[in-house]
Amino acid sequence: MIGNRQQTITDYPHRMEISSLSASNAELIELLRKQYLQLLEPDLLAIPGPDMLRRPEVQHLLYEEMFHSENLKFAPDSRYQLRVLKKVISRIESSIADPDQDVGFP
Repeated sequence: MIGNRQQTITDYPHRMEISSLSASNAELIELLRKQYLQLLEPDLLAIPGPDMLRRPEVQHLLYEEMFHSENLKFAPDSRYQLRVLKKVISRIESSIADPDQDVGFP
């Protein structure tokens, strides 16, 4: 908590990628992060749509917010993390229409 309000991903200064997302896209990432930390069943997670998942900065942000252990105070169980990671990777793979154009590195 910061003061009397709950922390969000925009409160962390090292998360520069969030500035490249619209407010609605940032809210989608925040919702997914909250659901993930509440251990919601992976099939029920609000994973962003294909257009958003194709963006390398979104993929990096998902990693930083959900799977990078140094950024998580209380990380979920590793089995749950793996189940969610498989789901996210599957969605990213299915979002790729043209590998030459859709796969890039920031």
